[in-house]
Order: sequence, then C-alpha cells, then structure tokens
Amino acid sequence: MVRVASLKDQVNAGINKVDPSGMNPQKQLSKIAEKVHEMVSEHYAYYKKALDEDLKKHKYHMITKEDLDDDDMESLEHFF
Repeated sequence: MVRVASLKDQVNAGINKVDPSGMNPQKQLSKIAEKVHEMVSEHYAYYKKALDEDLKKHKYHMITKEDLDDDDMESLEHFF
C-alpha cells in the first residue's frame, strides 16, 4: 500500500519519470489496478461458488432479478 500511495503522490505531483520497469507512475498505477481487478474477480467467483455450495447443502438457493416474474417483483416492491 505504501508503494501505491507513493505512486499516487508522484502522479499528483506531475512526475512522469520512467523507472527501471520502463513505466511512469501513471502506467504503474494502471497495471496495478488491472491486476487488482483481476484478483478481486477471482476472489468473488471463488467466494460465490463456495457460498452457493454451502447454501445448497441447507436447501437455500440464490436467485437473480431475472428469475422473478411480475407478481414476484410487485410483491417485493410492496414489501420493501
């Protein structure tokens, strides 16, 4: 986190110097963001799979809005 904060400080200060990696601070932040988004997506996919499996063991099922018909939606809108 210190490294990311330092890169943000450099970007905010207008520093555009290329480091030994061949990237300037903004490019490094972009690469970090890409990797973090990828890691978070993997984390959520794993978590959802594990959660779905555990819920199914106890006969609970997750549904999406697309699984609901108009009557379901009306009931939920009234309830919430």
